[in-house]
Amino acid sequence: MRIKNEAAAVNAEYINVDYRPHDIAVDGKLDAEWAKIENPIKEGTAPNGTRIARCAGNPPDADNLSGQFKAYWTQHALNILVTVKDDVLKDDGGGDWWNDDAVEVYLDVDNSKNREFDGIDDNQIAFLPGRKDWRHHKGLGGSGQMLVDFIRTDDGYIVEAAIPWKHVSLDAADADKPVAGRRIGLNVVLLDDDNGGSRDRRLSWVKDYDAKGQGASHANPQLWGTAELSGQIDEK
Repeated sequence: MRIKNEAAAVNAEYINVDYRPHDIAVDGKLDAEWAKIENPIKEGTAPNGTRIARCAGNPPDADNLSGQFKAYWTQHALNILVTVKDDVLKDDGGGDWWNDDAVEVYLDVDNSKNREFDGIDDNQIAFLPGRKDWRHHKGLGGSGQMLVDFIRTDDGYIVEAAIPWKHVSLDAADADKPVAGRRIGLNVVLLDDDNGGSRDRRLSWVKDYDAKGQGASHANPQLWGTAELSGQIDEK
C-alpha cells in the first residue's frame, strides 16, 4: 500500500492548472494561446505567469535573473512554459550541468510529499538553454516522448515542454487517468551561471531551501508546492 503524506507538507504554495483538450504547438513562443492561460493562486491570478523569485539570500537584479512560468494539462501531458530574464548564458559545466544556466522542473505525480524520491513518480527534469537539451536527472524517464523547445530572447530565453504523464509515473493508473481535482507536487527552479565554473545563484517558486540556505528540491519532495488540475479553460 502506498502511503501519502500530504499533511506533512511544509509549503502551502499552490496554483490551479487548467485543462485544454488540445495541445499548443511546442515552439518556445509565448503566443496568443499561451496568453489565454492564467494559473490562479491564493492571492488571485497570475496572468503573466507565476513568479519564480524565492532565494536564500538577497534576490538578484531582475535583469540578471528572474522568471515566471505558466502551465496547462491534457489527458496525456503536463505542458509548461518558462520565461527567463538572464543577461549571460553559460554552458561550460560538462556533466555538472547544475553549474550552468538551467530550468529545473520537479514533479510528484501523486502528491505523496515524501521526504525522499520514491522511485515511483518523483522527478527532477533539467532544461539547458545553452545546449538546447534536457536531462531527466532523477525519476523514471518513462515511455512517453517529451517535446521540448528553446528560444533565445533579447533579455534571456524561453523553455517550453510537454511532459507526458507516462514519462513521469510508474503507476499506470496514475499515468493514464489524470482527472480534474487531482493534485500533483510541483516546483520550478532557475539556475544561473554568469562567469563559468560553479553556479552563482538559484531562484525557486517555493521556499525550498534548508537551514544552511541550500536549495533542497533535488532531495526532498516534501518541500515542493502543489498544483491542482482544474476544469476546462475558456478557449473563446
